[in-house]
Amino acid sequence: MKKAREALAAAPTVTVRVDKPHTEQVRVWSQTVSYDRQGDCAGETSYAQGKIFFRVLGSDEWSHTDRDWVMAHRGDTSDDNLEAVVAMMLKWQPVRADDAALRKEYRDNCSEQGALDLIWSEAPDYKTMKVDRAGTGTVDGTPVVVLRSAGYAGVSTVSVAAEGTPYPVKVEFAPSTAARPATTYTFGGFGAPLQVDRPKPEETFGPKS
Repeated sequence: MKKAREALAAAPTVTVRVDKPHTEQVRVWSQTVSYDRQGDCAGETSYAQGKIFFRVLGSDEWSHTDRDWVMAHRGDTSDDNLEAVVAMMLKWQPVRADDAALRKEYRDNCSEQGALDLIWSEAPDYKTMKVDRAGTGTVDGTPVVVLRSAGYAGVSTVSVAAEGTPYPVKVEFAPSTAARPATTYTFGGFGAPLQVDRPKPEETFGPKS
């Protein structure tokens, strides 16, 4: 488990999908994001109402929605104006420099931080107390060793690549209290080339201010 955490933290690039079920605190959603150690990333978050896409490059962040999201949140937008609103919302919108909360959210998404303590932790709130070998199997064709750890936050089932670098390829977390949602992380793309492009002017709506 320690080696799996270390391998994930050292991977130069990673793609991760995060799935959370519906709870009172969290709507059904999933997120897929690819990132590198420089902090650049590109991803999308899927909700019941549609998707939000985001990019982080250097000191800048952008996002845009899809058509389903616009339709679900159209409010009082008239049919005559709807297509113009859709066209606007499908363009990349720079995150305002003073919107610290949204900037932090996107940058937090551009890392494996949410999974590291679920794999192995010495931190008081997450401390791993026991690890058992639960068997072997495959995840998307990758042979894995399945380990199960118990900690203060709950139980994590971690599937670790059985060959080569011991990357964790899947982490399934069952919380100890209802205050946290169950979460599944599926990892891949370790060391794969990643290019995050700055949106072109014609693909962008609104100045960053």
